[in-house]
Amino acid sequence: MPDLNPLLDEYLAQHQQTIIDELMTLIRIPSISQIKAHWPDCYRVVDKMAEIVSAYGFEPEIVETAGCPALIATLETDVARPWLFVYNHLDVQPAAEPQWVTEPFEPVLKDDRIVGRGSTDDKGPTLTTLHAIHCLHRAGLPLPNIQLIYETEEESGSGNFGAMLDASRTRLQTPASILVSDTIFEGDHPAITYRLRGLLEAEASLSTGSQDLHSGMVGGAAINPLNVLIQALSKCVDAKGQVTIPGVIEELPPVTAAESSTLAHTATIFDFEKLVADTGGALMYSQDARELLERIWVQP
Repeated sequence: MPDLNPLLDEYLAQHQQTIIDELMTLIRIPSISQIKAHWPDCYRVVDKMAEIVSAYGFEPEIVETAGCPALIATLETDVARPWLFVYNHLDVQPAAEPQWVTEPFEPVLKDDRIVGRGSTDDKGPTLTTLHAIHCLHRAGLPLPNIQLIYETEEESGSGNFGAMLDASRTRLQTPASILVSDTIFEGDHPAITYRLRGLLEAEASLSTGSQDLHSGMVGGAAINPLNVLIQALSKCVDAKGQVTIPGVIEELPPVTAAESSTLAHTATIFDFEKLVADTGGALMYSQDARELLERIWVQP
């Protein structure tokens, strides 16, 4: 891999103002999917993003849904290469918080930061990934085939996203990788999201009899299934927060050498006090940066 710093420096020198202008234009569109009166703005932001990606070699297609639209944009680099999906969302949260000291949808450049609703979640990361792709593609470096998938309902629960994907099977390729280019860890250090924590839901039920019992009659004598469930669930995790369900830890994929190196490096810039402050003073299992990062990124 060649040294990309000179390439990035040259690209920024030529495109930085364009990137700033594009981001400010997107921020000025109040694409609030939670408020139906702003659904037309979700269409506006998709239209604008289609125009932007077209300028960088992508073929855009706007996809209608039962709610707000999505955008699928395709860049085919080589039919022999794999496909990469890049996901972002172009809708934003409402901006009624009293902490705003500027108009949230009238962005301002302050201390080398663009202040406005959506600058970091998720319009800024959307443009960052797009321009990174354009920088590499323009330089002739090998890239996979790429499809950008932008929705406008993430902040309202992505209610139509699954149906949109189902309806777009003929448009979408089969990806080898999916990049979720969302908000950033440690704002002072550039980062790429390469893995997400999953969520497993389960329902446990237990019956110890054929009818409801009156606690005044048999309480303390009859086994209460709720107490049994509480005891069973409490044994799923030990006092150190480690999952004790048989097979879970054993089935985890081993940490690769590259991942271990990345964890070690990230631990050197990890700010424990900031984590505690950002989480409202939450109690942590450890103050060791490496251990905490492994708990967040590796362990269940």
